[in-house]
Amino acid sequence: MTSRKQFDDFHRELSAALKELERAAYLRPDDPTPLAEKLAVARGLGFSHAAMGEVWAEAQARAPHHMSAHQSALQYFCSKWCGSRAEAEQFAERAARHAPRGSLLALLPLLAWYEEVDLEGKSAGLHGTPHVVALVEAALDDARAAKGHPNLPEARHLLAYFLVRQHRYRAALEQFRHVEGYAGAVPWRYRPWGRMSYRLHRARAVWGALLTRR
Repeated sequence: MTSRKQFDDFHRELSAALKELERAAYLRPDDPTPLAEKLAVARGLGFSHAAMGEVWAEAQARAPHHMSAHQSALQYFCSKWCGSRAEAEQFAERAARHAPRGSLLALLPLLAWYEEVDLEGKSAGLHGTPHVVALVEAALDDARAAKGHPNLPEARHLLAYFLVRQHRYRAALEQFRHVEGYAGAVPWRYRPWGRMSYRLHRARAVWGALLTRR
């Protein structure tokens, strides 16, 4: 259990980080990175929706399709932080709808589903439903156009996970080939045995591709 002192220390560090990020944003008015990080700090500090909206508006003004900023904002709107499943899904769908192909923002609805359904233990039998397959297809199409995108390796991990769960082993194996040796992305980093989970899913992709030719 987290003690009151630990909470106080956590918030003190975040408050100090917030000041430094505001200074960095002031000094580099064209750089979206400080504002993307500020969104994560604001989430930890429990900003109100109105205050978060102001930070989000700043980030959008600098880089309207910045993937890391969108990921931070999505976390804020998830049930485990300051929002709900409906808010998370609405935010993700809106961002994906208005994003250019290759921005990787088509991944957000899939990430929202993972956060709100899969992580909550409510996904049994649902990975292969038409809705989730459509989310994966949209994300795959976006990833194909995202060559050189800094978030592409991270996107491939989530795609590989879902493709294995959908028994699309050859497609999953193709994603794994691009990220060999790294297991610190979603979904593995959420799991107590993240590296083991990564290896098991990769092994399923290899053997599934050999045995089923799918």
